Amino acid sequence: MLAAEVCDAEHAKPQISSDARARIAEFRRSVGVVTERLVAFHEGPTAACREWPSESWGELADRFNRIGCKVIQLGSKRRGNLKKFPKAQLEGTISALDMFSLEDSIALISVCDLFVGIDSGL
Repeated sequence: MLAAEVCDAEHAKPQISSDARARIAEFRRSVGVVTERLVAFHEGPTAACREWPSESWGELADRFNRIGCKVIQLGSKRRGNLKKFPKAQLEGTISALDMFSLEDSIALISVCDLFVGIDSGL
């Protein structure tokens, strides 16, 4: 059986509840990003060997900001496999760190114009 037969367009779409969509709409209103182009960052891999330096994330956020995009930072405030090193909010981003369930994170990503992430499982 071919992958295309198993994973058609309808099968591949995540199902997002209306409640999750409403929570994300409220979040967007609360942070003042209702109509802007959105980019979601999820910088948290589960292994240090897959991390990208925070400075590079900050530089990328700055580039997106300069072209009129708003950057939302998803994930956890704890970095790394042991979760013991605090992760700071990147300058120029809107923090959604530790705010959303998996479903809400998917709902947020679904309204973004771009998702940038590392091999984190999200």
